[in-house]
Amino acid sequence: RLTLKELKEVTQQEDAVLLDTRNREDFALGFISGSLLSPLNKQFNTVAGSYITEDEEIYLVVEEHLVEEAVRDLYRIGYDKIEVMYSEQNVGKLEKVDVRAFDGLEDVDANSLILDVRKATEYQEGHIDGAMNIAHTRLLPKLEDVPKEKKIYVHCQAGGRSAVAAALLQREGHDVVLIDDKFENYRKPQTA
Repeated sequence: RLTLKELKEVTQQEDAVLLDTRNREDFALGFISGSLLSPLNKQFNTVAGSYITEDEEIYLVVEEHLVEEAVRDLYRIGYDKIEVMYSEQNVGKLEKVDVRAFDGLEDVDANSLILDVRKATEYQEGHIDGAMNIAHTRLLPKLEDVPKEKKIYVHCQAGGRSAVAAALLQREGHDVVLIDDKFENYRKPQTA
């Protein structure tokens, strides 16, 4: 087990990544600043493969009973520099709102941007007015397109993809808010 100081040092290394496999709700409540999020679900390999380069060493934050599955999945996509750990020491929090908290960019100031991390086809079917669209699997090579001087509100269809994208953006120094809600609730009247 690494100390909190050692875990923070991992997030500062250019050739290493701290990959948190917990669900987005637990991650948002507290995580090691600089961590990436890739919940251990059917999208695990897609997210890890999209956000981690082959030359990075992976420090895997995972529950003990899921270690074998996580390591096996990473090996299957070509990652073999893996250190396994679990830490209950969490220092960062991810700010969250629901999609009904605003009504498009007209309710977000000029210092903010809505980032839609769904696929282009989903975006074309309907999106929040003024939102920028970069699919979550294409975000790493397009980070330079996301302005660092703005607060970034990240959303997707149901919250999973936006949570992993928000973790990546936060790791890269962006001020991020996770829109933790289903897109279908956008502009839907609220009922008591």
